[in-house]
Amino acid sequence: METDHEELHRELESEGDELEKRRDDLEGETDTARQDLNTKIADNSTPGVQDEQEDVLGGKDAVEEAEAESEGEESVQDSSEGGASEGAGYREEE
Repeated sequence: METDHEELHRELESEGDELEKRRDDLEGETDTARQDLNTKIADNSTPGVQDEQEDVLGGKDAVEEAEAESEGEESVQDSSEGGASEGAGYREEE
């Protein structure tokens, strides 16, 4: 007859084995995704990947930095369009 701690030990061993299998499966999926990405980066016919390859390879932080930079550029462009105050009242002598 199996005692409580032996049963718990068996269950934990089984759970550990399952977690190891899931880890190995995820590692394989990650390797496949990384190979796929590297193939697309090297392939000039894949649209958009080369333009953003640093963001993709840099991860979430690189993407957020690029978005913040592009938002900063848009606000500068918005202020210079449509009659901004820079140079207001300046006339060249004729």
